[in-house]
Amino acid sequence: MSLQANWRWCNKCQCLAFAGNPSAGCCAAGGAHNYADSGAYGLTQNDSSAPGQANWRWCNKCQELTFAGNPSAGDCACGGSHDHVGSGDYVLVQNVPSQSGWQANWRWCNKCQALAFAGNPSLGDCPAGGTHDHTGSGDYQIELGSSETSITLNGSPNVSGLNGHVTLTIQESGAYSFSGSWSPSNVFTGVISQDVNFVMTLRDAQGTVWVFSTSGTVPSESTYSFNNNGTNPSLAANWQFLQLGYTPHDQVNAGLDLGATWTAIENWYNQNKQTIDGVVEVVGAIAGAVAS
Repeated sequence: MSLQANWRWCNKCQCLAFAGNPSAGCCAAGGAHNYADSGAYGLTQNDSSAPGQANWRWCNKCQELTFAGNPSAGDCACGGSHDHVGSGDYVLVQNVPSQSGWQANWRWCNKCQALAFAGNPSLGDCPAGGTHDHTGSGDYQIELGSSETSITLNGSPNVSGLNGHVTLTIQESGAYSFSGSWSPSNVFTGVISQDVNFVMTLRDAQGTVWVFSTSGTVPSESTYSFNNNGTNPSLAANWQFLQLGYTPHDQVNAGLDLGATWTAIENWYNQNKQTIDGVVEVVGAIAGAVAS
């Protein structure tokens, strides 16, 4: 499945528009679209096996999502009709039971052909005149993510008589902080030094797994600590897919074999029917994983 993020609701015309281009697009309510207070939406495109109604297209002038399966392409707020050159083929589900993480009450306008939200008091201005008309429309649902600009995960990865604590914080800018420590849980386990390795991951809505890992030796009667800070451009560029949803999983093992720990994480995602479509090693290097 090809999932495209960065779709937003315009609080003026109520339409769904793509916010990933330099131009916000013409709005029928005047000026450009305004995405303030919008959630982060994702759409499936170019997937013939995806369930739902195909032939929804992006207009390269107004940036809106419009239906291209009727004789008329629909009036565009930028003038003339919608222009679908360069668009993918988007698939929308309609008239299905409510799904967790999805927003219903999106409707097709039979005048301008655009998809607009019908759950507010105003139906929104239509470029064909007046307000949108949803007569004959199905009830479409769109995958809705969060608008969070940072994610923090905490873990207590205890292993072989060692007490551990790890914190990972990542931000929309691509900045990250990955830190933690292990120390003996009692005087007996602290008699000798011990090796430990740890992998923390997040799988985003596109199937990419973001990897943060560390390994080291806990000295006898002492502590192994780590603190990694930096910025990863790929993390910033793909933040919208984390906003659409992520699954975290971590694994700790005695020893220094990060490859075996990564294999255990791969198996966990597979057992939970979450395909890994890409791997980005943000901190550390995992044997067998593909760096990006």
